[in-house]
Amino acid sequence: MRRAWPLVLGLTAVSFGPARAAEPEAVPGIPACCAVDSTCCERQGERNQQRPPEPSASRRLDLAALAYATSAPANGDSHVGFYDDYGAPHAVPLPQGTTRFVPEGRAGMIRIGDPDNFFVVDQFGFFRDPPGAKPAPGASLRQRAFGVVLDRLWAYPIVEPLFWEALDVDAGKLVYRRFVGHFDRYSGKATDGTVMRAELADIADGWAYAFRSRDDEGEKLHVVCPSGFVENSDAAVDPSNEAGVVHVTMPLDEDSSGFASIGVFRSDVDSFRALERAPADGKVEGALEISTTRGKGETQAVVMIARRRR
Repeated sequence: MRRAWPLVLGLTAVSFGPARAAEPEAVPGIPACCAVDSTCCERQGERNQQRPPEPSASRRLDLAALAYATSAPANGDSHVGFYDDYGAPHAVPLPQGTTRFVPEGRAGMIRIGDPDNFFVVDQFGFFRDPPGAKPAPGASLRQRAFGVVLDRLWAYPIVEPLFWEALDVDAGKLVYRRFVGHFDRYSGKATDGTVMRAELADIADGWAYAFRSRDDEGEKLHVVCPSGFVENSDAAVDPSNEAGVVHVTMPLDEDSSGFASIGVFRSDVDSFRALERAPADGKVEGALEISTTRGKGETQAVVMIARRRR
């Protein structure tokens, strides 16, 4: 379970007894309290670490500058490959042992099966190191997560529902892709479905990225980041929040509003390496609050960034 920001309570002690003896004199370079309790400095240091972060000034997003997503038929390409446990690609599922199903992209998630049936759905995240990267032994991003693992393919239907979404780097630009449809487990080919694509804009100093979409339900704001968790939200949260990419969607139409709070721990920040980018300070945990409101004839989106050093 993720830990929440700790709450620090200050207590004041009042004595009604005899006056205490004078505090001992401080040793040069050491606080006087240390002569009474040698652990006080250590405890105060721990308390200082528990203080919540100081939020930066809120910033208003330029919604008009955010790109719109486009969708196109899959045309038989599910963009999912087969891999073994060592990360080596294979043309077909492995006849023996386990096969990993991993979509294209640097960071994301994949879900195979009916999302409404817990017993027949498999879902997991995935990460890849940037091309040419030579991580130290045991430091490969692939070890964080690397797709859905299946064996005994004969025990599953041949054609199954498929959903995946990913963040990727395309010609130097950061992009978002998503597939919704069905595919053949044995060939990897899509039997139906659509692929969404959008160029991403940095909205939070490398902590989060955004784009817009428009469909029958209206216009929406999408906020994504390669790792983290949704702390609180009245917006739509994609299933990827359970494994892999964090993705929240908020309405941008008239008489609508949305709110989401996204947390990123230091252990999550390392995942940003997959995008060849990093937050403003990679040694700091982050918390983002994004809200959309309707005012003065237009929809406004505001993001507030808080950082916390541990």
